[in-house]
Amino acid sequence: MSESAHVTSIAAIRDFKANLTTFREDIALVLDEIRHKILNAIDYIERDRPVYWKNQIRRGFDDVAAARSRLSACQLQKTADFQPSCIEEKEELAMARRKLRRAQETVERVQHWGFKLRNELNEFHGRTAQLNHCMHDGVPQALLFLERAATILESYADVRPTDTMSPEQIQNDTDSG
Repeated sequence: MSESAHVTSIAAIRDFKANLTTFREDIALVLDEIRHKILNAIDYIERDRPVYWKNQIRRGFDDVAAARSRLSACQLQKTADFQPSCIEEKEELAMARRKLRRAQETVERVQHWGFKLRNELNEFHGRTAQLNHCMHDGVPQALLFLERAATILESYADVRPTDTMSPEQIQNDTDSG
């Protein structure tokens, strides 16, 4: 003999079905938003930043060359009784070299982070694959089951789908019938 179900509210089944539908839509939106943000970050790291830092490297080489020229010009001002210190020019050259080295190192870091972000995107796809499968296959099956259950229970209780009756009204209906 099979066990009987103790259903007190068909409306609760319909409410749960509506909430499950909303949950599924919310999950899809959140996953799409995360995917979009990761792709934007990858685009920024792989396309925008390399161009910017390669331009900074070119500019750095130009700045080093200009600073070297100014230092050479300063050192050429040497006369028999005057030796210019050229401290400012030397500091300017050192600063230009540091900026160039930083730009070169940053290009390498940008490449590293582009690779890391690609790996993270792959990890994200792997981690969310089961959730996506559940949202695209499992939830529709659950929704169909809930709809069938509510329809069967409504026909059993002789309740129209648009009516919502309390458990007491259903009990009174079945007692009087």
